[in-house]
Amino acid sequence: MYSDTPLSLVAQVLLDAFGFDSGKAFGFYSTVHGDYSRSEWHVDSLSPSIMKIPLAVIDDMDESQMLFVYDFEDEWRFLVKYINRMESSEEIVCPAILTRQGSAPDQYGPDTWDNPVEEVQNEHPVTDHGRFFIQKTLFDRWD
Repeated sequence: MYSDTPLSLVAQVLLDAFGFDSGKAFGFYSTVHGDYSRSEWHVDSLSPSIMKIPLAVIDDMDESQMLFVYDFEDEWRFLVKYINRMESSEEIVCPAILTRQGSAPDQYGPDTWDNPVEEVQNEHPVTDHGRFFIQKTLFDRWD
């Protein structure tokens, strides 16, 4: 990516690389380990400046890296790190993700809407079945 690439585009490239839908709030943080909410610097998707702040801001971060957090409920965390500058070529179209390790988990977890867990014979839903099962149970009862 280019140093003048806005962080909003960086976020979209990251989400596309892992096959995630983009419809949740996100943010970039200077603290990459521990409690990122106490970061000295951050910008989130609700701020208009996310469209203006360039990727070059990473130069001011410790070890030229920052944390990208997507979907604050599930807290998907991505480490964004500057490694070195390289020129575009026919093989690499910028912006690009150069490497990734492993395969991304399913963004929404198992397909619990189509294959719900057996309901326990109890007046109250059991919370360890997961929030999707509980939501489906509530909506089924609402109908």
